[in-house]
Order: sequence, then C-alpha cells, then structure tokens
Amino acid sequence: MLRDALDVSSVKLAVQWTASVWRHIMKVNVIAPLGSDFSVLDSKSWMELPEGSTVRTVLKRIKCSPVKAKLLLVSVNGERARLDRVLMDGDVVGFFSPISGG
Repeated sequence: MLRDALDVSSVKLAVQWTASVWRHIMKVNVIAPLGSDFSVLDSKSWMELPEGSTVRTVLKRIKCSPVKAKLLLVSVNGERARLDRVLMDGDVVGFFSPISGG
C-alpha cells in the first residue's frame, strides 16, 4: 500500500517537473564553428535551450573543446559577448575564428 502511494507521488512529481521545465524553453540561432556537433541544431541552425542558458551552454551543446573555445570570438546579436552572457529567446549566437585563411 505504501509502495503504491510512493509510486503515484513519484509520477505526479515527475509530471510536474517536466511540465515546469518544458514551459521555459527558448530557441537561439547558432553560427557554429567548423568541427562542432551540428546534430544539436535544426535545419536552420536553431537550438532549443532552457531559459537562463549562457553562451558557455551553447559551446558545451555543440561539443566545442575548451581549448578551441578560448580561441574563438563570440558575438550575440552582432555584438561581442562573453561566455557567461545569458541568452534570450531569438538571440543569434556566432562563433568566429580571429585567424582564417583565404
């Protein structure tokens, strides 16, 4: 009897947690550097993230190594940004190498 009550309350708690997390999802457009994991982006380079995510979160999701991340310039909506910049729904996040050939 007690076990059944615990199972029901666990399911209710899981449903409440999932519902609260799902409501707080945002999308950002990502201009990812070469060598990134593009599978986390949709066909138009959008990524879903929880509200409150930072540029650093995007780097982790695209599996950019910490060494490579230190060499990249970061922009959010065309302005230089730091890795701890909190993103907003609809932001455009770009990663660019200051060294490129041509």
